[in-house]
Amino acid sequence: MCRRNWHSTTTLGQTSDPSGYVYVITHPHFPGWVKVGQTNDPRRRLSSYNTGDPDRGYHLYVAAPTLGRRHAEWLAHKTLRRLGYAKKGEWFDAPPAKAESVVRRAAAQADEEFDPRS
Repeated sequence: MCRRNWHSTTTLGQTSDPSGYVYVITHPHFPGWVKVGQTNDPRRRLSSYNTGDPDRGYHLYVAAPTLGRRHAEWLAHKTLRRLGYAKKGEWFDAPPAKAESVVRRAAAQADEEFDPRS
């Protein structure tokens, strides 16, 4: 297994924190579709989606904590595509429960691959 250091350097030379969450968001106007993404703050991300929706219909289905949020998101997207779910940007035509399972596994895998000593 490849151990990785998920810290990245910003343009100012500062280390950014790779930890955070990989999440699944749903909306009743898009039945069967889920958004899989990553963030430092899932509640703030949800709020940003609902700002543009007068019904405030976006729902945070799950937010799985991880040491490597960008890698976990990449793993989740890769897995959902491999399983054959249609994709439009970060939206997948997948059941929310299946997306949750994939996201939780991706977060756990990213954690296993994280090496804070690197």
